[in-house]
Amino acid sequence: MSSEKISTKACILLVIIIFAALVNPVLAEGFFDKECPECHGTGKVTVTCDLCHGTKTISHTLTYQVLDYYEEKINAIDGVYFKIHIRIKNTDNYGGDFSIKESVNIGGHESFETQTVYLPSGESREIIFPSTGWYYAGFSTYSHNNVVTPSQVSIICPKCNGTGTIIITCPVCNGSGYVRDPVKLWMVAGFVVAVILIIGVCAFALIKRKKPTIEAKT
Repeated sequence: MSSEKISTKACILLVIIIFAALVNPVLAEGFFDKECPECHGTGKVTVTCDLCHGTKTISHTLTYQVLDYYEEKINAIDGVYFKIHIRIKNTDNYGGDFSIKESVNIGGHESFETQTVYLPSGESREIIFPSTGWYYAGFSTYSHNNVVTPSQVSIICPKCNGTGTIIITCPVCNGSGYVRDPVKLWMVAGFVVAVILIIGVCAFALIKRKKPTIEAKT
């Protein structure tokens, strides 16, 4: 076997080896990845709770139900006397104050009275208007209505359970725990350039070696 053929085969073998060294790691799963610097590979990050904004508590308006609303009336010789009864129930999981404003219009004259009552969770209570005595309507027409205003209480934030922070999917790696490594991308690009240069050099050497042989035959 001539030295020229040996050199050609050696050159081809070298190119194959370099290609193998380049392709194997590139094809390997996750070769271009590195651990996410934001979540450190966990895929999750801890952020300030977006419900309580880190305060650990939120303001909560109590819920209620009006169970009964009726009028107690006495028809006297000098006209009508009446009281108003309202029963409300705290339907919330927390106790707090409830303000009841009663408006009474007798013959075009309107009056107001507000009473505030504290109700533990699940309890109900009857409130009577007026708080003392009776309303006197005489022989005039009258009407009445009420407005219940529940209080706001501070409760432990239900979203973060009072910690002030929540765990979410990492926005940098979308939960995978890994991101692209630019260093490895540049490294592969360098390998590609090197392989191209080696192929070019080998091709040039082969052409240069074959040229005298062709001239000798002519």
